[in-house]
Amino acid sequence: MDEFGLRLKLARVYMGMSQTEMAEYLGVSLKMIYRWESGERDPPNTLRVREIAKKLQVPFEWLCGLGPTFSWEK
Repeated sequence: MDEFGLRLKLARVYMGMSQTEMAEYLGVSLKMIYRWESGERDPPNTLRVREIAKKLQVPFEWLCGLGPTFSWEK
């Protein structure tokens, strides 16, 4: 699993979203979500990653693996 895939899955699960829900929100197949999370496919383009980060309420940089730490605690 690559960094993007690991963080995507971590954030998605934390937010209580299933792979199916994420796929429907993004308008992609369930298989694509699985492939991103498992590292079988490269991360999507920058605009799509920003869309995912917004939905999962995480910083874009963190989701891309550029920020080492993030906490949902306020």
